[in-house]
Amino acid sequence: MRKLRADWIFANHDLLPQAVLELDADGTVLDVRAATPLDGDAEYFQGLICPGFVNAHCHLELSYLKGHIPMGTGMAGFILRLQSLRSHFPEEARIAAAIAATDSMATRGIVAVGDICNGPSALAAKAAHPEIVFHNFVEVFGMQPDRAEEIVLNALALVQQLGPRSSLTLHAPYSISVALRNRVLDYAATRGWLQSIHVLESAEERQLFAELDGPLMDFLRGLGMGFQAHTYASPIDFVLEHFPPKVPGLLVHNTQMLPGEIADIAGRFPDLNFVLCPLANRYIHGTLPAMEAFADFADRVCLGTDSLAGNQQLDIFAEMQCLQTEKGLPTELLLRWATVNGARALGLDASRFQIVKGHCPTLLHLTGFGPEQSHLPAVTT
Repeated sequence: MRKLRADWIFANHDLLPQAVLELDADGTVLDVRAATPLDGDAEYFQGLICPGFVNAHCHLELSYLKGHIPMGTGMAGFILRLQSLRSHFPEEARIAAAIAATDSMATRGIVAVGDICNGPSALAAKAAHPEIVFHNFVEVFGMQPDRAEEIVLNALALVQQLGPRSSLTLHAPYSISVALRNRVLDYAATRGWLQSIHVLESAEERQLFAELDGPLMDFLRGLGMGFQAHTYASPIDFVLEHFPPKVPGLLVHNTQMLPGEIADIAGRFPDLNFVLCPLANRYIHGTLPAMEAFADFADRVCLGTDSLAGNQQLDIFAEMQCLQTEKGLPTELLLRWATVNGARALGLDASRFQIVKGHCPTLLHLTGFGPEQSHLPAVTT
């Protein structure tokens, strides 16, 4: 048996001060309890012991764009710059950047990732880190109805290339034709494929649907694309009217989502979860999600980093720090969002992400916490 003692242990959704964790030879939790004077033989870890982190939303393949897109562009400006930069980098640079980004995630305690994929450039990075569980979301978009079948067939080929933990998913309500929407959601319904869809990331998106105007509309017109938003009045209507009721999924960003909209979705779709990416939202839009809107649905919230095209790091601890500093959220809640909630949202075995008797979790030791300090420290390793 191995006995670990720490200033804090995050177990059973609680922060336990001066606690002891007992493990058997294969790492299964035998007990977690308050330390006593008889625990002098325990290994002491200054700081916090918790399960490994889950990055529920990432675009690993965009890591080569780190530092190349300025802050504050807004959604249309961000997409425009991303498209203009794509052809400037050879495949070797993209692969190397994805490897470096995955190395960084591993050193920051991330053990599972929901990764958006438009190609195979992150395959080498994932192969180099078998200890990290990846769910590959092969993302599709396209507004020309006559190309829907071609887009789906190409994406299905990538699903096959990426392996068994992969699924076909839609990009966002504003970037797809009705034909493409129907094809992908039919696949999701018949195969139970997990979805990861960007929803209400910006005020521009709501304006696009409500007014058929604004920066996103101007961007789409500039591409010569017809916009089919008139088939539903808002991105929320897209979810409520068209998302298959028993398909699991992640709605990503949600920065403009209202409390009533969250309640409608949560009530009708028990397998949909909400992913927040606060540092990316601040980088691109200068805004953060309205945290009070999610207060009644804390069990359905998890965290992501988005991409290095719109974030300075792929670090879930930094995302937690942002929400605690800016929104005053408690450490226990943030740790739940960063661990077991993300695992459940990605359809992973939750026992690997909870310190509970009988479970066998991956464990992190975070420095910087003191005996009297349960708030997230400014610096941790």
